Amino acid sequence: MNGLDLLAHLEKAGERIPAVILTAHGDDDVRERARQAGSTVFLDKPANSAVLIGAVESALLRAKGSTDVDDQ
Repeated sequence: MNGLDLLAHLEKAGERIPAVILTAHGDDDVRERARQAGSTVFLDKPANSAVLIGAVESALLRAKGSTDVDDQ
């Protein structure tokens, strides 16, 4: 099972979690599958640490219902 399969499985079970997808295979089909599976952020490898940390923060804020990073 890969990350997209896991997200789809969780979505079917009614579980929504903030998900950051980090992939080396970022074609349009994979991006669309990730979006449909409920990913919050989609990044292509290699992603530097600042971008990854920002993506995780963004995903967590969206999960809390906020889109403003300054709301922390």
